[in-house]
Amino acid sequence: MTETLEDRVRRAVQEDIAIEPYSPEWPRLFLEEKEHLLTCLPSELIGRIEHFGSTAVPGLAAKPIIDMLVEVASLRDPAQDCAHPGIAGIRLLLEANLGQ
Repeated sequence: MTETLEDRVRRAVQEDIAIEPYSPEWPRLFLEEKEHLLTCLPSELIGRIEHFGSTAVPGLAAKPIIDMLVEVASLRDPAQDCAHPGIAGIRLLLEANLGQ
């Protein structure tokens, strides 16, 4: 069954949100995940990987979720550009989050 927009909104507004004091671990966690992505994704697909959002601002309290922005070489279906086992999973994650 496909989740409707109304279902997603209902789930989101019922979600508990915890704001935590700034943690100096957040930049390190971002760098670890960035390195992981750079080692497991094809270099011809990935451009920059940036840390953004509230956890990227030193001293700012935030939800303890590291937001990352990954620049890709093309918005075409990545499976057309390269054969990599991780790409299908990323595409499914993106489609699930975008509701496609």
